[in-house]
Amino acid sequence: MATKLFVLPEAALNKQLKLKGRLVKVIGIIKKQGKQITGGWDYDKSIIIPYNFAKTIYLERYSDPKIMVKGYENITSTALKDELEGAMRSIHRLSPTKESDFALNDLNDISKEVEAAFVGLNIGGAIIGGISLIVGLFGVANIMFVTVKERTPQIGLKKRLALNAISYLQSSYWKLPFFASLAGLLALGLLPA
Repeated sequence: MATKLFVLPEAALNKQLKLKGRLVKVIGIIKKQGKQITGGWDYDKSIIIPYNFAKTIYLERYSDPKIMVKGYENITSTALKDELEGAMRSIHRLSPTKESDFALNDLNDISKEVEAAFVGLNIGGAIIGGISLIVGLFGVANIMFVTVKERTPQIGLKKRLALNAISYLQSSYWKLPFFASLAGLLALGLLPA
């Protein structure tokens, strides 16, 4: 809002604006925050004014007011929420048996829901990764079996010609780990950063 009204946000400080015919003074600017994934209040498009002043220029019943509260650092959000609920119920003159006609939203509740969703995604990813690893191990074992099965006559022939079968296997099977490692490195290189 400061950028739209004054071009440079710093230029807004200590300037006066007319709001519903009343002069107001800009005493601070909130740093630009952008949109949030979890939704919530859009501070970039807001002007924050004191509640008592707002009541003098807007009719409360038509304004759908929102009150933002930040507790002291040594108070937990649960204790703050309980205290606010008691205060709001008192202001609205609600008896203990009546349901609240207001809502209290806590950003910690939203972050807990997002964390729970990511836990599920992590578990799903681990299961899919485990299955992929098992399938890959069977694939490599199958390739090794087929390779040995196909080269059994060659190994026998080399053995008859007095060549050591173990030295033949060592010279022949270095290819499989080499190409498997090469394929893994290529796959990692092709992944987006």
